[in-house]
Amino acid sequence: MSHVELWSISRKIEDLGSELLNQELLNHETREFSTTRDQSYRKLNEKFVLLNRAKVLRQFNIQIDIDKIEKDCLELLESKIRTIYSNCEKLASKISQDYLLARGEYDNFNLYYCNLLSIRQEIKVIHLDIQCSIENIEGMLFDKVQIWEASIQSDPRLQNVVSNLKNIKQIANNIISFRVRMNERIDHILTIYKSRHDAKAFAKLGAALNQDRDGFGQSIVSEHELFHGFSLSLFNEKTKRHNIEYVLNNLKGTDIDTTRLRRRYDSFFSIYAKIIRENLHPDMKLDQLISDTKLILGNIRQNSDTITWDADVRGQIPKLAAHIFALWTLLQADHYFEAEGLDDRDNYLIQPHAAQVISIFRLLGIGDHNEKLMNHLVQIGTGEGKSIVLAVTAMILALADFDVNCACFSEYLGQRDYLAFLPLFNSLGIQHHIYIMVLSIYSVKV
Repeated sequence: MSHVELWSISRKIEDLGSELLNQELLNHETREFSTTRDQSYRKLNEKFVLLNRAKVLRQFNIQIDIDKIEKDCLELLESKIRTIYSNCEKLASKISQDYLLARGEYDNFNLYYCNLLSIRQEIKVIHLDIQCSIENIEGMLFDKVQIWEASIQSDPRLQNVVSNLKNIKQIANNIISFRVRMNERIDHILTIYKSRHDAKAFAKLGAALNQDRDGFGQSIVSEHELFHGFSLSLFNEKTKRHNIEYVLNNLKGTDIDTTRLRRRYDSFFSIYAKIIRENLHPDMKLDQLISDTKLILGNIRQNSDTITWDADVRGQIPKLAAHIFALWTLLQADHYFEAEGLDDRDNYLIQPHAAQVISIFRLLGIGDHNEKLMNHLVQIGTGEGKSIVLAVTAMILALADFDVNCACFSEYLGQRDYLAFLPLFNSLGIQHHIYIMVLSIYSVKV
């Protein structure tokens, strides 16, 4: 190898050493998503590997000390990693000592901890025990969680339970990497608490958490499955204010006959309530109800030339909707049976609300002066029941022998809702009449 070539290689090795010495570990790449962060550390490790391989050039009497360059770079890298660990450990220690971290401190903890995870995975040239460091940080936090759990078990007073559950939820909501495991601990605590207390005590716990002003208690109620029944009761209680009078008084549109619409709704609700009263018990059998639902419209048939939607059919729509909604309610009555002894037990039933029923009627042309099956547009806000409105409307049309195409912008949401109602579609024998279509690829049926 010529002198010029050795000189050129020496410069490149020195430049690589300078680059590694000046490399900041916390940079715009390592502050990004995990794939970008992992890729950044993978490239850094490759540079150290390249520097190590350059030591074969010592046989050519190269005029630089490659061993010293590598040693200096590795020592500085390990020092920077220790600094990241130290900063992360300090924040974990503050949590373990019951300090309330600010939002920025939680952001920094996430940054340090996630970088340690990527370093453990991608950096192979160092001699630091990163695994031990990570386990130490996790141990500090989970030891604290165990203390909170033990406090709940030893002192089940409501305020103490609420306070300690909120402490765990604060970590779950603010430390991304621990979210799943912390939520699992909360589920475990709630399961034990529910097994040791009656429905009233568990409802009181839900109410206390829901009144929490900083949002962590409300987060527990809304996100954890064991509070699904309680959340449902809150929703039902809230929507009682939007009864049929409220809906009809605020209903907007053309050619609406509110008197006829009210009459149709009253017929619906009377039938629905009667079905629920007659069937709502733990060992209920729904085969007869399913059979009755299928027979309401008789042996109706549609064809491309003639659509059957006469007065007889229209008159049966409230009854058919009541049967479908009753099946929907009864098939999901688990929370009602768990709420035995509660004064608001009926609120633990998944049940239709006036706005949802009126929306279905209007989509089907029910409640105007002509009551014809024609194009209608209904606006329903977020969380107000678009899925159930669409599903019941589709089921009514399918039982009237129509093929129903439900268009959705999101394939995921379309699939989710279709699968959620598929057991009901199957029980009524109409699964082959209902399709989900994604608007972005119009002709694809799911």
